[in-house]
Amino acid sequence: MQSLMRKFFLLLTLLISITISGLGYSQTVPIYFEGHGGIFGAPNVDAKSGTVVTFVVSNQSGKSIAWEWNTPSPSGTGVWTGGGKNGTLTLIPFNTNAAAYSVSVKIWYTEGEGGDGYYTMSGNGNITQPSIQSIDPASGTNVCVVKGSENPVTVNVTIDHQWSKEPVRIEAGSHIENTTTPSSGVATASFLAGSWTAGEYDVKAKLPKRSDPEKAGGKIVVYEVEAVNVNATAPHSTKINYHVEPSNAIIESATFTAPGKTETKTNLSGDFYFTYDQADLATGSNTIRLEYSTKTLDVTATRENKLTPQETEIVTAFFAIEGVGSRIYTHKLNEIYHKVSYSISYSGYTIWIGKGHAALFVGEDYYTISTGIGISGAGWAESHKYTWANGGTNYQGMTHSEGMGNPQTLYKQCSDNLWPLSGGIVGIARVNSLIYQSGGGFYPAIPILNREIDRSIP
Repeated sequence: MQSLMRKFFLLLTLLISITISGLGYSQTVPIYFEGHGGIFGAPNVDAKSGTVVTFVVSNQSGKSIAWEWNTPSPSGTGVWTGGGKNGTLTLIPFNTNAAAYSVSVKIWYTEGEGGDGYYTMSGNGNITQPSIQSIDPASGTNVCVVKGSENPVTVNVTIDHQWSKEPVRIEAGSHIENTTTPSSGVATASFLAGSWTAGEYDVKAKLPKRSDPEKAGGKIVVYEVEAVNVNATAPHSTKINYHVEPSNAIIESATFTAPGKTETKTNLSGDFYFTYDQADLATGSNTIRLEYSTKTLDVTATRENKLTPQETEIVTAFFAIEGVGSRIYTHKLNEIYHKVSYSISYSGYTIWIGKGHAALFVGEDYYTISTGIGISGAGWAESHKYTWANGGTNYQGMTHSEGMGNPQTLYKQCSDNLWPLSGGIVGIARVNSLIYQSGGGFYPAIPILNREIDRSIP
């Protein structure tokens, strides 16, 4: 009984020193216990890959002892290496998600008193896990990239404590970059987002070896611009309509260039437009250009000079002149107009009407100075107007024109500068009066039948 009491009340002094390699940390903890297990101060450590914690047992009891280290807790915290009579065992615990760890050792006497029992000494320490501090772009931030851009988008993930060599997974939608943390503590991934389909890509980061939850960052927005259509309802302020897809992408600056117009707008998104004066188009092909980021988007506007086929009608006039009486003349009309078309869908006023040309073939009644007989250009009064759906012009007088020089033919013309609603445009010429000269007298035609002639445009 006395021997047993000495065993449980024997003062056993063990010195356990703990050294953490690579962190510049060293700690020596003396442990005292009387007849039972003791607790030693296991250090708090950072869970960096490759961190090594070394525990050394030194016997200061004056007795011969032996020991055995138990498996660290929680399972998977690390493995023991080393051993032997030097009493050194090495713990490599830190491919773990645990927030704390514990280690314990069984110690027993190998001679003398107490040789038939063992004591357990244990230590507990906290494990500081790495975590993601921030992501650039941050949550709520969009990085807009034009489709086709060759400039990479850089995502930076900052890890606290400047964790070196910590694996980091950085995602942008389904695009994943696996990288490691350099000594700066900032892991970086570069995405060639310009090659992706237009859309939104959520940026996220994760430490695959850790329990730290996935952290969300901003978005990479890959966008493209479409020239949607042209609205020429107001031809002097013709709209070129554009659309950005996705609609929340922002174009910092875009410059629009068209004949007679250059304009720059900023912070464009969704649907937007620029305007120009359609009348500034030159005959032939014209380029309307939008420049944004590293891209250009062209719309082609074509202005064609057109001449309608000649329309023909028969005019009957009666002159109260002996030997003249009823006459039949050929009344002709054609129209000069411009047709504007675009390389994309368009609507509105895309027909410009400019000149009407009327002709009157009077044959042998063509006035000459030598005879002093017939109808001269001054003896023919002609007016002209246009009509179209829900609109038109008033009649205006036509003036003398040299025309095509056909013999025995009189010519008139009038000029306009109009952009009527496309479709249903008709030019109308009207014989107002005919005066026949004969023997020094002037004789108006009464009546004139079939005075008007119509020519549709186009």
